[in-house]
Amino acid sequence: MKEKPNKFKFKIVALICAVVTTIIYFGYTVLHSMDMPERLTAIIAVGILTLFVCCFCFVGLKQNSKNQKYVILTALLMTLYSSFQLLTNMNILKLPMQETVKDFTNKSSVEVSKWATKNNISLNQEFEYSDSVDEYYVISQDVQAGTLVKKVDEMAITVSDGPNLEKEVIIPNMVGWKAEDVLDFIKKNHLSNVDVEFVLSDKTKDTVIAQDVYGKRKRSDPLKLTFSLGSEADIKPTKMIDLTNKSKFEATFWLKQHAIKYQEKTDYSETIRRNYVMAQSIKKGITVDPNKDSIDITISKGSKIIVPDLMKMSLAEITEWITANKLKIEITDKYDESIKVNMPIEVNYKAGDVIEEGTIIKLIISKGKLVMEEFTSLADFKTWADQYGIKYNEEYEFSDTVAQGDIIKWSHKKGDVLKNNDAVTVTISQGRKTSVPDFSGKTKNECNKLCNQYSLSCSFLYKYNNSVAEGKAFAQSKSAGLEVAENTSVSITLSNGKAPANSGSSNNNSGSSNTNPTPSCDTSKGAKFYIAAGNNGRQVFEATKNQNPGFNITANYVQSCPNGSTASGSVCNSSQYHGKWISYCTTITLTIVE
Repeated sequence: MKEKPNKFKFKIVALICAVVTTIIYFGYTVLHSMDMPERLTAIIAVGILTLFVCCFCFVGLKQNSKNQKYVILTALLMTLYSSFQLLTNMNILKLPMQETVKDFTNKSSVEVSKWATKNNISLNQEFEYSDSVDEYYVISQDVQAGTLVKKVDEMAITVSDGPNLEKEVIIPNMVGWKAEDVLDFIKKNHLSNVDVEFVLSDKTKDTVIAQDVYGKRKRSDPLKLTFSLGSEADIKPTKMIDLTNKSKFEATFWLKQHAIKYQEKTDYSETIRRNYVMAQSIKKGITVDPNKDSIDITISKGSKIIVPDLMKMSLAEITEWITANKLKIEITDKYDESIKVNMPIEVNYKAGDVIEEGTIIKLIISKGKLVMEEFTSLADFKTWADQYGIKYNEEYEFSDTVAQGDIIKWSHKKGDVLKNNDAVTVTISQGRKTSVPDFSGKTKNECNKLCNQYSLSCSFLYKYNNSVAEGKAFAQSKSAGLEVAENTSVSITLSNGKAPANSGSSNNNSGSSNTNPTPSCDTSKGAKFYIAAGNNGRQVFEATKNQNPGFNITANYVQSCPNGSTASGSVCNSSQYHGKWISYCTTITLTIVE
């Protein structure tokens, strides 16, 4: 069956429209993407689309009447698609776009603040010194430009605080330099405390003839330069220039350079930057005679800033106001149950105060109710508690499951509200519990076995004892039965046997280890003390006593020194005593590797 003439014509028109619009779309894409390598993908995609449409239209012409309505519908959809893409690319058809984050680099922080407020984005500002970005302009942002605004709740920007005036620079010897070269150096290096003077001299006019300091200096350190005015004949009437919008330093430099007397005054200005000239009493072009004329210059203090009632403003509103007025801000926070979060508790300026640009606004901001946080270490908790004045107590318990020094529990769990004067109690593990055995009458080997059995760290002392056999324990630093943590140190005293007859000891249980008579205790009497050499600990101890008569010497025997030495006979604390003058009143305890 042949197609009806009218329907056939309509199909032809639809197919022709599809081909024509697609070819135009392809041509437009090619022409506007020739110099854009990144658009090559778009050209290829539109080219494939064009080939597909052409092939479809060719095949569509051959279709019978049964498929005619589908061919027409598809051709119309192709025409609509190509037309839509073409019109939007040519900006004839403009559709509403989702707003994205802008690139605020080198933009005013005021602009960013207004944008953040408009889009309900919390803005955090950090100030950083910069030689290349003007003060109060943005150095960087943490949200990438192009990000959908609806996906951003918070953004941080780094704002320029201007050059760091505490930075050190090298000041060269500028004697002989021309004035323009000096000014260029001062500007490039951001020197902020330069004093210049022009004096009559036979040296070349406008050159440096004296300099008080040079070398490594801070930008804010004082620097005085003396320039030559030339001879009196060089001082002539000159035409006044426009000093407005010049910095105070540049303006006064020019006036001194031409020997023109001047007076300064200050005033607020909404248009002229702080420390720049806003007015002059003698206008540009008028001839000034340095011998009889003088000029008044007015230096801008910046905008006249009247402090609003900051106590009624939120932190976001205060930050926006501070940024807009080129002020500085110092924020500390404090928990206060009676004041909402991010509302001020205290501020250093009250409503109605008049301040200048650059003034520091000090704020104490409420953190709201004091809520217990979660901590993984005692050190982190103490830092937090000390910062906010939170009272706390430490308790200790033995634990088989929590390592010594780790936290077992808190008196408050995460999220609990801490009332005024509440104290947090933290329970700290002492490690596994053990008890101290009775070492009395035990030999050193028996003591060591008990120490291992009860997980104790034991060390040994030797003293004479007339009632306890040599090598037996008769004293211990921790009482028997005392409950302690594993690895607790216990010092055990073993007997050296009976004291020699010349020991001078009248108390058989005194435990004296000194073989020499003990002199009367006079701190002015003493001698240099020397530690003798030997092959084992006992030999070193006995030889040292014999070499140093008059001293009260004891020994503490260990398996190894704290520094790791295990050589038998090593005296761990020899540097404390050897070769030193020591009073006879001092009891000397040598720690010796046995």
